[in-house]
Amino acid sequence: LSLVFRYSPAIKTINISENDAQLKSCETISQILRMNSLKRLVMSNVGLTSKNFALICLGLADNLTVEEIDFSHNKIGKNIYF
Repeated sequence: LSLVFRYSPAIKTINISENDAQLKSCETISQILRMNSLKRLVMSNVGLTSKNFALICLGLADNLTVEEIDFSHNKIGKNIYF
């Protein structure tokens, strides 16, 4: 994912729905979010853990361009559902 984005920084949407969100992919997405070019992030039903969700939030804290986020169908922590 990071290699693709490095060579195509004009990518505006990342959709990894229905895939397993591993720690490395969440770290990469967090870095991409800090670059401030992404408009849409879709991570529906990816099995986000609290730790991985926190990584994504760190990237979002520095982001000024994201207009749409989808974390639906994830269970983050014990009682937090999106």
